[in-house]
Amino acid sequence: MAELVAVGAACALAKGASKVVEAATGKSIATNCKSAIKGLRKWVLQKAGEKAGEKLGKKAEEYFFNKNERDEFADRLDSLEYLLDDVASNSAMAADPSVVAELDELCSVLKDAARAKLDADGRRATLTNIDRHMNSLTVAIAANTNKKVQDVGANVEQLLDGKQGDRKEIAKVLAAVEAGAARDKKIVASVQRDSSKLDDLQAAARRDGAKLDDLDAAVREVAAGLGRKTKLEQRREHKSAQMARHEIKLGAIEMELFAKGGNSKVHKAEYHGETVVLKKIDQAGITAAKRQKMLESFKRELAIMVLLMSPRTVRVLGVVTTDARFLGLVMEYCAGGALRHRLDDEGAVITSHQRRTWVSDVAVGMEYLHSQGVEHRDLKALNVLLTGDDRGKVSDFGLSKCEELKTAATSTLGQAGTPAFMAPEFLDENVFSEASDVYSFAIVMWEIWSRQVPWSGLRPMQIMKKVDKGERPPIPAGMPAELRELMVRAWAHDAAERPTFGELAAKLKVSTIDLSKLALVRTLEGHSDHVRRTASTVLS
Repeated sequence: MAELVAVGAACALAKGASKVVEAATGKSIATNCKSAIKGLRKWVLQKAGEKAGEKLGKKAEEYFFNKNERDEFADRLDSLEYLLDDVASNSAMAADPSVVAELDELCSVLKDAARAKLDADGRRATLTNIDRHMNSLTVAIAANTNKKVQDVGANVEQLLDGKQGDRKEIAKVLAAVEAGAARDKKIVASVQRDSSKLDDLQAAARRDGAKLDDLDAAVREVAAGLGRKTKLEQRREHKSAQMARHEIKLGAIEMELFAKGGNSKVHKAEYHGETVVLKKIDQAGITAAKRQKMLESFKRELAIMVLLMSPRTVRVLGVVTTDARFLGLVMEYCAGGALRHRLDDEGAVITSHQRRTWVSDVAVGMEYLHSQGVEHRDLKALNVLLTGDDRGKVSDFGLSKCEELKTAATSTLGQAGTPAFMAPEFLDENVFSEASDVYSFAIVMWEIWSRQVPWSGLRPMQIMKKVDKGERPPIPAGMPAELRELMVRAWAHDAAERPTFGELAAKLKVSTIDLSKLALVRTLEGHSDHVRRTASTVLS
């Protein structure tokens, strides 16, 4: 006991206190471990960026300094705190000698790490130590859980001694108890928290002469409790079932990359005789716990994305989750490719009618997404795809809001989005709303009419400073006055002054005459540049 007291006091010192710990139970050690975690967060997640922060300022530290590593460390500490909360909230588990021993060792590891200024190697070694001790602690907790269930079974067997009438039925109930414990540790933990109630029932049965009817009712009550599912569990099961329903088995997958961005790779594939697109979000090198969190986020967003059906948004057809190397999103194939690539093609003749159509298509697609409660957060010409008849569809929406998927799906500033397209309030305060997507739409309008890349040649920090000062890219030459006015309103510094997508879609609506001209331009593909430019001039 004295050794455990000493360990608890050492952990408390990691927080900077000098308290004397009188008794070290599993609960107190778990509490002290959490104190040590706070010290560890301070060094790794705050102090680690001081050197970069001195040179580039607070924003640079937040956005640039070792983001992936710090996110992984924070994720591991979050998981550990969740496990320690479970131990501290269960007195029976906290008193188990095996659990106390594991907590003792874990506390020492955290204390040593919190008191050291860890370099990169030290942080990796600490992560490895934390993983090892978390696994050992989980095994000890599982052993404690199994022992508790076995004790309940033994007590019931003892009380049933000599009572043969309903033994077969009670045996089924006991089997359900054991199956429930194996199936769901959280449900077993809930039963353990109610163990005092079960003890009272057993004592009452003994005082009444161990009447079989009373015991049977008590056991049935426990079994019924095991069978009940919380709303959270029901939602999880629903999402898992939905994920399974949308699991797709693709035919041939082209090895050659169709597109690439961040840690995601895009391939063409075949599904039911049609060409589709498979977007792979790389899972290589991440822990099982991190993969599970990403999968849960994937399930949440998939539940929304598969229901979105608009001619102006790319349809999500399903998922591929059976390969441990990646999470796959299967989407419809747009033969025209990315709008950004069309704008970059110096040989492509783009008429005023085409530009108006694309601007309108994007506005209508974004209006639909926000009507369904979906924020894009990374709207740009690269994320607008063109169909075979040159109509625009908004793509790559949905996953940008997933905290667990940000690092895997994006690579800029550690945030969803690209600095050149980010609204001032998002860059400055990380506040996002429909108005923030409207700002990005204004930059897309600028892309379409200028065919240039916004803020080309500037680094992210330089872009942030310019946007914060109220600067915007120069107005493209030849842009119609009414569109120029809408664009300027849409990139207003004050989010409250920007129009909604509903207003934008209404004002940018393209007539059927414009669409017929667009179709005529498409028929001229393959003709000489002179013919296409002449036709373009006439149609404009």
